[in-house]
Amino acid sequence: MLGNASRPLGFRIEHPLELQGWSVLEVDTDLPMEAAPECPADGATMKTLCTLTSGTGDTHVRIGCCTECGHISYVDRPTKQWIDDYYRDVWDSAAARTTGEGAAAERHKLIRATDKKEKSPVRLADRLSIDRSLPICEIGCGFGVSLRQLASKGFTRLVGVEASRHRADVARSDGFDVLTTPFEASETRSALQRRGPFALIFAYHSLEHTYHPDSVFAAAAELQEPGGYLIVSVPHQQGEPSMGVLLFLPHLHSFTSASLARLAGRHGYAISDASASNAKNLNVVFRRTGTPVTIAASEGAYARAVSKFVAALELDRPRVGRRRLWWSRRSDEAGQVWTGPPDVLGRWNWKRSLARIRRDGVRSVVVTNLRAMRRPDGVSPLEIQFRGHIGLFVK
Repeated sequence: MLGNASRPLGFRIEHPLELQGWSVLEVDTDLPMEAAPECPADGATMKTLCTLTSGTGDTHVRIGCCTECGHISYVDRPTKQWIDDYYRDVWDSAAARTTGEGAAAERHKLIRATDKKEKSPVRLADRLSIDRSLPICEIGCGFGVSLRQLASKGFTRLVGVEASRHRADVARSDGFDVLTTPFEASETRSALQRRGPFALIFAYHSLEHTYHPDSVFAAAAELQEPGGYLIVSVPHQQGEPSMGVLLFLPHLHSFTSASLARLAGRHGYAISDASASNAKNLNVVFRRTGTPVTIAASEGAYARAVSKFVAALELDRPRVGRRRLWWSRRSDEAGQVWTGPPDVLGRWNWKRSLARIRRDGVRSVVVTNLRAMRRPDGVSPLEIQFRGHIGLFVK
């Protein structure tokens, strides 16, 4: 269902309620923006899926979907320099964490996390028949949990790349070799070439944060010989929270199994093992072939993407009045609950609704109906309007 003139598909966000650690980044004239209209997986032109519009209707952010593979990403986004600066200095870097005591606390947390459930790339790497003395690189190593887990399994030549300065400092303090520039940057590639070639490169929930994932795969291919392994773990669009796909800016990309395979295939990587993938996460082992691998288009990918958001956010149901649009932090569960006026009945209605909502961390915003679509190109099936500036969620 793509909506009609009498009942457009979407909503207007009046204000946030619970963001559970997220904050709001306003898209205004001070935020440098640029367009990225091509799908990173196959180079096709993205078709607009959802348009975000300001209260005045003069600012728009397009979210596109590839009709060939279903990949979703921001067509309009902050510049790469802005994103790089954000990850280096702002991403998940509360002031308390950058102090000596804060770094020590993070390191103790890291040690505890290492002993918990293995990260999926670590588990997959442990199954591979590779010499554990050969170089291995992690893209987006964070505080170094995966590196510690690999070291405990006998892997000895470990290198991390981490865009966040304070996260890299914690991983480095544990003795790991960590670079603090984007993986695809020329200076990073030069530094890694001196440490390679790499028998294994892996990325755990970091590829969706990268500006141009195709550049990341291209850089990986430069650093590996045929036969080298690349393990990628990313959220699976099928089970990824819909409001996160549409409004959580750090996740610049939402992958389908087809888009990840096409992206890898463009750069000479074939699927070696995808058995660990599920509805929530894609966990894929690729092997470098040295020649491009052709992956067929995914029939009906765009229509499936539209249906996902319509169903998850209950956009096909008639609504009246102000509602609390809530969504789960960890799964694609969401809904809309009437909140009044009067406010007292709205609070009672929400309390009653909580009895049937699995609260594994619920985020929510107040929404009202769209009166008319403001999309500038006339082709976006979904629209989210804002009372003032467009507000994207960041961490």
